[in-house]
Amino acid sequence: MSLLSALALEHCHNPNCRYRTARTRLSPSRGIVLNGEWYCGASCFESGVALRCGSLMADAMPPKPARAHRVPLGLLLISRGHIDLPTLRQALDRQESAGGRIGDLLRGMGKVTEQQITSAVASQWSCPVFALRDHPGVLQYSHLLPLGLLERYRALPVYFSQATRVLHVAFAQEVSSTLLYAAQQMLTCSTEACIADESAIMAALEHARQTPDRSEFLLARMGTSAEMGRIAVGYAQKLGATGARLLACDDYLWLRLTRRDKSSDFLFQLSAAAISRQEYEVSAELG
Repeated sequence: MSLLSALALEHCHNPNCRYRTARTRLSPSRGIVLNGEWYCGASCFESGVALRCGSLMADAMPPKPARAHRVPLGLLLISRGHIDLPTLRQALDRQESAGGRIGDLLRGMGKVTEQQITSAVASQWSCPVFALRDHPGVLQYSHLLPLGLLERYRALPVYFSQATRVLHVAFAQEVSSTLLYAAQQMLTCSTEACIADESAIMAALEHARQTPDRSEFLLARMGTSAEMGRIAVGYAQKLGATGARLLACDDYLWLRLTRRDKSSDFLFQLSAAAISRQEYEVSAELG
């Protein structure tokens, strides 16, 4: 890097910054960097978060049920010889009358094991099976993603390679491309999905919840981007954060504040009304 480029001025990214503050790349750390953009102080950071939240909310959509575009689980179990057609029909009748997942119903009938279900689900998603119970040390990676999202998607990070920057995430019943993409953005890595026994994943998540040093906050029913901006700047000042990343994951906005090697996660849960209102506000501005 040349001396000229090292001394290049970087202006506060808030276009309404009162003083149009600037710093050089060799200046002592001050202000806060949000998604790679520098803001000189609290008020400018708050404006930046509010603006980005508004943009993400305008693009956000409530999560929709997954489309049935894969081979049905019942047919896979028949093809593998685990059940016969009359058994599947019996389970489907129970599902029609009482609801529930077909795999759970078949297990409740004593017709299949959890391991058989896991193997069939892995075949549905063309993913490998991860024997989670044989790897108790995977909980060391659980802090890489917020527990609120992991519980939402019934998922668990099981391995992260520092050398190749690949994060392996185990899912119970359904692979979430949304969660995988959010992890890629937040951690600047690539991701690989696998399938594990649901009971093992849920037990691991419960164990992770008991970890005393997790720094994570769930803020439900967020209404406006301005409100989220005020909350973000308040916590950033309290934690002395120097870096932040903000992104969307279905109907959540995920904010990670960092200071040195420590980070804290904040999940803003959006209501459908808030998303619709933000879409209207953005459309009005464009009009």
